[in-house]
Amino acid sequence: MDFEPSAKVIDLQRRLVAFMDEHIYPNEATYHRQVADGDR
Repeated sequence: MDFEPSAKVIDLQRRLVAFMDEHIYPNEATYHRQVADGDR
């Protein structure tokens, strides 16, 4: 059986990683600080 991801899946993985690196990971500290401070 061939379990290699398709080109579409590889592109989606690349785009997801880029989004997480650009938008999510840099803001994790802010999120945790806001939760600790009780800020919504």
